[in-house]
Amino acid sequence: TFFSTLGNIGKIVKENAELQSQVTSLQQQQVNLDKLKNENELLRSELSFRAKSKLDLEPCSVLSIDPQELSDAMIINCGKEQGIQEGQAVVSEGYMVAKIINVGSYTSTALLISNTQSSVDARLSKNGTEGVIKGSFGSGMTFDLVSQNADISTGDLVVTAGISAHIPKDILIGQVGAVLSGPNDLFKKLSVTSPIRQRAVEFVFVVKQ
Repeated sequence: TFFSTLGNIGKIVKENAELQSQVTSLQQQQVNLDKLKNENELLRSELSFRAKSKLDLEPCSVLSIDPQELSDAMIINCGKEQGIQEGQAVVSEGYMVAKIINVGSYTSTALLISNTQSSVDARLSKNGTEGVIKGSFGSGMTFDLVSQNADISTGDLVVTAGISAHIPKDILIGQVGAVLSGPNDLFKKLSVTSPIRQRAVEFVFVVKQ
């Protein structure tokens, strides 16, 4: 009876190990399914934007981006062979998220517009008030060099101004947030928020001009 009990215990331990292995395998399958589901939802959203847009859009996948915010560079799998040029806008779900700064044959590097060295000519959609979108420390953005007399309200849409030869006008950038400047400052400065998590994007379009 003693040895029989030991044998049963050994059998149970083996069966438990096999069951745990099966559970782990099923969990991994669930992870893969969740990933595919999320990717399909993103693709549907991007393709819907492309179908409605009149812009010349080149679809690209994001090869790498630093989630730790040590670098604001985005590497995409599109380059000269796909007609990519320096200065072109990179968009996700209709919003500009980066600007091309270096182009190789089949890959390109883009700088996030939230980088402190980034600047994009912009304007308010509602009345054409012009300014410059600049990156702000902490992955934020500001609408700077705006006239103090400009009529601006929280929630106003900010779009590209179309001054740059490589970036067409009216690409969404974000919405106006809080006023950061004082009444005695030469120019008005406001925060700008975007619904897009720039460091989490996996699929983008490069706007070709």
